[in-house]
Amino acid sequence: MVPSDVATYSVVISNALGTRTSPAALLSVTAPSVVLLAAAPGSVGFQFPTVAGLSYIIERKFRLEDPAWEQVQVITGTGGLMQFTRPTNADSSFFRLRLE
Repeated sequence: MVPSDVATYSVVISNALGTRTSPAALLSVTAPSVVLLAAAPGSVGFQFPTVAGLSYIIERKFRLEDPAWEQVQVITGTGGLMQFTRPTNADSSFFRLRLE
C-alpha cells in the first residue's frame, strides 16, 4: 500500500439472488517513522518500527538522477525496532526504506 491508496472502499457482492454492498470503510496508510542514528563519519544509520512478517527493503542511489535504486538489504519485520547502519562508500548516498 502507498499513500495514494488512501480512500473509502466498499465491497459489492452479486449473485442470482441479488446484490449487496458493504458499508464503506476508510483505508489509511501510515509510513514508518525513521529516526536517524549517530554513525561514524562516512556512514549512515537509522532505526524504524516494524510489523512482524512484513519485508522492509533498504535501497540506495549515489545520485538522485540515477534511474534505478540498488537493493542493499531486506529485513523481515519482528514487530520491534530494527536498525540499519552502513558505510556510504561515496561522497554522497541516498537511502530509502520500502515496505512490501
